[in-house]
Amino acid sequence: MENNFSIFVKQVTQKLLGHLGEDYQIESKQAYDINGVMKYSLMLVKTGSNIHPCVNMNTYYNLHQSGIDLDTLVGEILDSCKEDSPVNMSAISDFTDWDNVKSHIYAKLISTEKNYSLLSSIPNRAYLDLSIVYYVRMESFFNDKYAVVQISNEHMEYWGVNEDMVYQSAWKNLTESDETVVKNMADI
Repeated sequence: MENNFSIFVKQVTQKLLGHLGEDYQIESKQAYDINGVMKYSLMLVKTGSNIHPCVNMNTYYNLHQSGIDLDTLVGEILDSCKEDSPVNMSAISDFTDWDNVKSHIYAKLISTEKNYSLLSSIPNRAYLDLSIVYYVRMESFFNDKYAVVQISNEHMEYWGVNEDMVYQSAWKNLTESDETVVKNMADI
């Protein structure tokens, strides 16, 4: 017998396919996210496109459980994934080209202990009891929205780069950005 979450995902998938048409396929993906949380996502794959929006179904299921109807949620998913969405997907339309991607790479710190499994599949660097991990940030047409793609070992392979190159790009982007300030704690 199927659980409520599985039924919800099937219903959303059917409605999305009805709206998107024949140019799209929907692929499901289940993976551990930050801090060992299992994340179930739907990837909207458009024929001929290098970038495929990925929708966190756990988030939408929680919204549905709080009383938001299915059609409203499907509408929100479609709005967030359409080509003229607030996220500027064309900024790095050729995601397979390192030269196009490297200026969009940033870093964040995560718990090494809680992300032990995840760290085996993504480039990372130890920092005290934490790990530095990397992501590609797709800029927004608005100030407060952007999409991120967690960089995996597979990404590095097809870019032909190593972890140090990813780290150097992330550090450069963090320190040259107008929105980030890096200071020594003793100076503060």
